[in-house]
Amino acid sequence: MRTTTLENTLRDLDPAPPTGEGRPARADADLHRILATPRDGGDRSDHLSVSDRPAVGARPLVGRPRRARWRAGLVAVAAATLIVTTGVVGVDILRPTTASATWTPVGDAVPADAPGARQCVQWWQVESSALRPVLQERRGDTTLVLGVDDQGRELLCTATLTDGQEPTGGMTSLTEPGAAPPAAGDVAVTVVMTTFQEAMLQNGWQAEGSTAVAGDVGEDVTRVVLETGAGPVEASLAEGRFAAWWPIEDDSDPHPEVRAQITTADGETRTVTLRERG
Repeated sequence: MRTTTLENTLRDLDPAPPTGEGRPARADADLHRILATPRDGGDRSDHLSVSDRPAVGARPLVGRPRRARWRAGLVAVAAATLIVTTGVVGVDILRPTTASATWTPVGDAVPADAPGARQCVQWWQVESSALRPVLQERRGDTTLVLGVDDQGRELLCTATLTDGQEPTGGMTSLTEPGAAPPAAGDVAVTVVMTTFQEAMLQNGWQAEGSTAVAGDVGEDVTRVVLETGAGPVEASLAEGRFAAWWPIEDDSDPHPEVRAQITTADGETRTVTLRERG
Protein backbone atom coordinates (compact mmCIF):
# COMPACT_ATOMS: atom_id res chain seq x y z
CA MET A 1 0.00 0.00 0.00
CA ARG A 2 1.28 3.43 -0.91
CA THR A 3 1.93 6.01 1.82
CA THR A 4 -0.66 8.49 0.52
CA THR A 5 -3.33 5.78 0.45
CA LEU A 6 -2.45 4.79 4.09
CA GLU A 7 -2.73 8.40 5.25
CA ASN A 8 -6.10 8.82 3.56
CA THR A 9 -7.35 5.61 5.17
CA LEU A 10 -6.23 6.72 8.67
CA ARG A 11 -7.83 10.13 8.14
CA ASP A 12 -11.14 8.43 7.32
CA LEU A 13 -10.95 6.54 10.65
CA ASP A 14 -10.50 9.77 12.71
CA PRO A 15 -13.64 10.12 14.94
CA ALA A 16 -13.38 13.96 14.82
CA PRO A 17 -12.34 14.95 11.34
CA PRO A 18 -11.87 18.59 10.40
CA THR A 19 -15.03 20.52 9.59
CA GLY A 20 -15.84 21.00 5.96
CA GLU A 21 -15.91 24.17 3.92
CA GLY A 22 -18.25 26.91 5.20
CA ARG A 23 -18.31 25.54 8.76
CA PRO A 24 -15.00 26.33 10.50
CA ALA A 25 -15.83 29.92 11.52
CA ARG A 26 -19.29 29.14 12.90
CA ALA A 27 -18.18 25.89 14.52
CA ASP A 28 -15.28 27.58 16.25
CA ALA A 29 -17.53 30.42 17.46
CA ASP A 30 -20.09 27.96 18.83
CA LEU A 31 -17.38 25.98 20.60
CA HIS A 32 -15.89 29.07 22.28
CA ARG A 33 -19.36 30.25 23.34
CA ILE A 34 -20.23 26.91 24.90
CA LEU A 35 -16.95 26.62 26.79
CA ALA A 36 -17.18 30.19 28.09
CA THR A 37 -20.75 29.89 29.40
CA PRO A 38 -21.06 28.99 33.15
CA ARG A 39 -23.09 25.90 33.87
CA ASP A 40 -25.61 27.87 35.91
CA GLY A 41 -25.70 30.78 33.46
CA GLY A 42 -24.88 33.25 36.28
CA ASP A 43 -22.19 35.85 36.72
CA ARG A 44 -18.89 34.22 37.62
CA SER A 45 -16.87 37.40 37.97
CA ASP A 46 -16.50 36.85 41.71
CA HIS A 47 -14.95 33.41 41.32
CA LEU A 48 -11.23 32.88 41.46
CA SER A 49 -9.46 31.98 38.28
CA VAL A 50 -7.56 28.75 38.19
CA SER A 51 -4.28 30.60 38.64
CA ASP A 52 -5.62 32.39 41.75
CA ARG A 53 -6.90 29.32 43.56
CA PRO A 54 -4.80 27.66 46.25
CA ALA A 55 -3.06 24.50 45.20
CA VAL A 56 -4.66 21.23 46.15
CA GLY A 57 -3.59 20.30 49.66
CA ALA A 58 -2.35 23.81 50.47
CA ARG A 59 -3.17 25.19 53.95
CA PRO A 60 -4.74 28.65 54.22
CA LEU A 61 -2.65 31.37 55.88
CA VAL A 62 -4.65 32.53 58.86
CA GLY A 63 -3.24 35.41 60.88
CA ARG A 64 -3.45 35.37 64.64
CA PRO A 65 -2.04 37.69 67.28
CA ARG A 66 1.24 36.57 68.77
CA ARG A 67 3.19 37.89 71.65
CA ALA A 68 6.81 38.29 70.78
CA ARG A 69 9.19 36.08 72.74
CA TRP A 70 12.50 37.63 73.69
CA ARG A 71 14.87 35.03 74.99
CA ALA A 72 18.15 36.89 75.28
CA GLY A 73 19.62 40.35 75.59
CA LEU A 74 18.95 43.44 77.67
CA VAL A 75 15.95 45.69 77.41
CA ALA A 76 16.93 49.39 77.51
CA VAL A 77 14.24 51.78 76.27
CA ALA A 78 14.19 55.54 76.78
CA ALA A 79 11.24 57.91 76.60
CA ALA A 80 10.31 61.35 77.81
CA THR A 81 8.23 60.57 80.87
CA LEU A 82 6.44 57.35 81.73
CA ILE A 83 8.05 54.22 80.34
CA VAL A 84 6.46 50.81 79.91
CA THR A 85 8.78 48.18 78.52
CA THR A 86 7.86 44.60 77.73
CA GLY A 87 10.59 42.08 77.04
CA VAL A 88 12.54 39.16 78.38
CA VAL A 89 16.16 38.85 79.24
CA GLY A 90 18.40 35.81 79.47
CA VAL A 91 16.09 32.83 79.77
CA ASP A 92 17.55 29.45 80.66
CA ILE A 93 15.10 26.86 79.27
CA LEU A 94 16.84 24.03 81.11
CA ARG A 95 16.23 25.59 84.51
CA PRO A 96 12.88 27.37 84.49
CA THR A 97 13.56 29.31 87.69
CA THR A 98 11.87 32.70 87.69
CA ALA A 99 12.18 35.76 89.88
CA SER A 100 8.71 35.22 91.34
CA ALA A 101 9.76 31.91 92.89
CA THR A 102 11.61 33.72 95.71
CA TRP A 103 9.73 37.04 95.70
CA THR A 104 8.68 38.66 98.97
CA PRO A 105 6.17 41.52 99.44
CA VAL A 106 8.66 43.44 101.58
CA GLY A 107 12.14 44.16 100.26
CA ASP A 108 15.41 44.34 102.15
CA ALA A 109 17.75 47.29 101.66
CA VAL A 110 21.14 46.24 100.28
CA PRO A 111 24.36 48.22 99.76
CA ALA A 112 25.39 49.59 96.39
CA ASP A 113 28.09 46.93 96.12
CA ALA A 114 25.68 44.01 96.57
CA PRO A 115 26.01 41.38 93.78
CA GLY A 116 22.69 42.27 92.15
CA ALA A 117 23.44 45.98 92.23
CA ARG A 118 26.88 45.38 90.73
CA GLN A 119 25.23 43.37 87.94
CA CYS A 120 23.00 46.33 87.06
CA VAL A 121 26.02 48.64 87.06
CA GLN A 122 27.85 46.23 84.76
CA TRP A 123 24.90 46.10 82.35
CA TRP A 124 24.71 49.89 82.30
CA GLN A 125 28.36 50.20 81.35
CA VAL A 126 27.38 49.45 77.75
CA GLU A 127 26.08 53.03 77.70
CA SER A 128 29.60 54.33 78.47
CA SER A 129 28.42 56.33 81.47
CA ALA A 130 28.87 55.89 85.20
CA LEU A 131 25.84 54.78 87.17
CA ARG A 132 25.21 55.94 90.73
CA PRO A 133 22.71 53.73 92.55
CA VAL A 134 20.20 55.76 94.55
CA LEU A 135 17.98 52.98 95.89
CA GLN A 136 18.76 49.27 96.13
CA GLU A 137 16.47 46.56 97.46
CA ARG A 138 16.35 42.78 97.30
CA ARG A 139 13.34 40.49 97.24
CA GLY A 140 14.44 36.87 97.20
CA ASP A 141 16.98 36.31 94.42
CA THR A 142 16.14 39.59 92.66
CA THR A 143 17.76 42.95 93.30
CA LEU A 144 16.12 46.17 92.12
CA VAL A 145 18.26 49.24 91.52
CA LEU A 146 17.10 52.79 90.89
CA GLY A 147 19.99 54.99 89.84
CA VAL A 148 21.16 58.00 87.87
CA ASP A 149 24.12 58.43 85.54
CA ASP A 150 26.44 61.33 84.82
CA GLN A 151 24.26 62.40 81.88
CA GLY A 152 21.15 62.96 83.96
CA ARG A 153 19.43 59.75 82.92
CA GLU A 154 17.45 57.73 85.44
CA LEU A 155 17.70 53.94 85.41
CA LEU A 156 15.45 51.21 86.75
CA CYS A 157 17.00 47.75 86.72
CA THR A 158 16.13 44.31 88.09
CA ALA A 159 18.73 41.55 88.25
CA THR A 160 17.99 37.98 89.32
CA LEU A 161 21.02 35.99 90.43
CA THR A 162 20.56 32.25 90.94
CA ASP A 163 23.35 29.77 91.58
CA GLY A 164 24.29 27.86 88.44
CA GLN A 165 22.36 30.15 86.09
CA GLU A 166 23.14 33.19 84.01
CA PRO A 167 21.89 36.51 85.44
CA THR A 168 18.50 37.59 84.13
CA GLY A 169 16.65 40.85 84.44
CA GLY A 170 15.27 43.96 82.79
CA MET A 171 16.52 47.51 82.42
CA THR A 172 14.82 50.77 81.43
CA SER A 173 16.16 54.32 81.31
CA LEU A 174 14.36 57.65 81.54
CA THR A 175 16.10 60.36 79.55
CA GLU A 176 14.18 63.46 80.62
CA PRO A 177 13.05 63.25 84.24
CA GLY A 178 10.40 65.78 85.19
CA ALA A 179 11.66 68.83 87.03
CA ALA A 180 8.77 69.28 89.45
CA PRO A 181 9.00 67.11 92.59
CA PRO A 182 5.77 65.97 94.21
CA ALA A 183 4.17 68.08 96.90
CA ALA A 184 4.63 67.23 100.55
CA GLY A 185 2.86 64.01 101.40
CA ASP A 186 2.46 62.99 97.74
CA VAL A 187 4.17 60.52 95.44
CA ALA A 188 4.69 60.54 91.67
CA VAL A 189 5.54 57.67 89.32
CA THR A 190 8.44 58.16 86.92
CA VAL A 191 8.96 54.64 85.55
CA VAL A 192 6.83 51.53 85.10
CA MET A 193 8.59 48.48 83.68
CA THR A 194 6.89 45.19 82.79
CA THR A 195 8.98 42.19 81.79
CA PHE A 196 8.13 38.60 80.86
CA GLN A 197 10.32 35.55 81.21
CA GLU A 198 9.51 32.29 79.42
CA ALA A 199 10.61 28.77 80.20
CA MET A 200 10.05 25.40 78.55
CA LEU A 201 8.13 23.27 81.02
CA GLN A 202 6.68 19.79 80.59
CA ASN A 203 3.40 21.16 79.22
CA GLY A 204 5.01 23.69 76.86
CA TRP A 205 6.13 27.28 76.95
CA GLN A 206 4.94 29.16 80.01
CA ALA A 207 5.63 32.74 80.93
CA GLU A 208 5.87 34.60 84.18
CA GLY A 209 6.21 38.33 84.39
CA SER A 210 6.87 41.14 86.78
CA THR A 211 6.00 44.80 87.05
CA ALA A 212 8.36 47.30 88.67
CA VAL A 213 7.50 50.89 89.54
CA ALA A 214 9.66 53.74 90.74
CA GLY A 215 9.20 57.41 91.42
CA ASP A 216 9.56 60.30 93.81
CA VAL A 217 8.08 60.87 97.25
CA GLY A 218 7.32 64.25 98.75
CA GLU A 219 8.41 65.42 102.15
CA ASP A 220 6.97 63.66 105.19
CA VAL A 221 6.17 60.43 103.30
CA THR A 222 7.32 57.57 105.51
CA ARG A 223 5.67 54.53 103.90
CA VAL A 224 4.21 53.51 100.54
CA VAL A 225 2.22 50.27 100.16
CA LEU A 226 1.13 49.37 96.63
CA GLU A 227 -2.13 47.56 95.88
CA THR A 228 -1.33 44.86 93.31
CA GLY A 229 -2.64 41.59 91.95
CA ALA A 230 -0.02 39.87 94.11
CA GLY A 231 -1.39 41.53 97.24
CA PRO A 232 -0.04 44.47 99.24
CA VAL A 233 3.55 45.32 98.28
CA GLU A 234 5.62 47.62 100.46
CA ALA A 235 7.86 49.93 98.43
CA SER A 236 11.41 50.73 99.46
CA LEU A 237 12.22 54.39 100.18
CA ALA A 238 15.58 56.18 99.89
CA GLU A 239 16.76 59.71 99.06
CA GLY A 240 13.29 60.92 98.18
CA ARG A 241 12.61 57.97 95.86
CA PHE A 242 10.46 54.85 96.06
CA ALA A 243 10.58 51.58 94.12
CA ALA A 244 9.10 48.09 94.22
CA TRP A 245 8.28 45.14 91.98
CA TRP A 246 5.86 42.21 92.08
CA PRO A 247 5.07 39.10 89.99
CA ILE A 248 2.21 39.11 87.48
CA GLU A 249 0.48 36.46 85.40
CA ASP A 250 1.12 35.99 81.68
CA ASP A 251 -2.14 37.71 80.74
CA SER A 252 -1.77 40.66 83.09
CA ASP A 253 -2.15 44.21 81.86
CA PRO A 254 1.34 45.59 81.05
CA HIS A 255 -0.01 49.10 81.73
CA PRO A 256 -1.41 48.66 85.22
CA GLU A 257 -3.19 51.32 87.23
CA VAL A 258 -1.16 51.58 90.41
CA ARG A 259 -2.89 52.49 93.66
CA ALA A 260 -1.02 53.05 96.87
CA GLN A 261 -1.54 53.64 100.57
CA ILE A 262 0.63 56.59 101.57
CA THR A 263 1.59 57.15 105.19
CA THR A 264 3.04 60.48 106.32
CA ALA A 265 5.06 61.46 109.36
CA ASP A 266 1.96 62.55 111.27
CA GLY A 267 0.60 58.99 111.03
CA GLU A 268 -2.09 59.80 108.47
CA THR A 269 -2.71 57.15 105.79
CA ARG A 270 -4.61 57.72 102.56
CA THR A 271 -5.11 55.73 99.35
CA VAL A 272 -4.40 57.37 96.00
CA THR A 273 -3.97 56.40 92.37
CA LEU A 274 -0.38 57.05 91.41
CA ARG A 275 0.12 59.49 88.58
CA GLU A 276 2.94 60.16 86.20
CA ARG A 277 5.21 62.97 87.28
CA GLY A 278 4.41 66.12 85.29
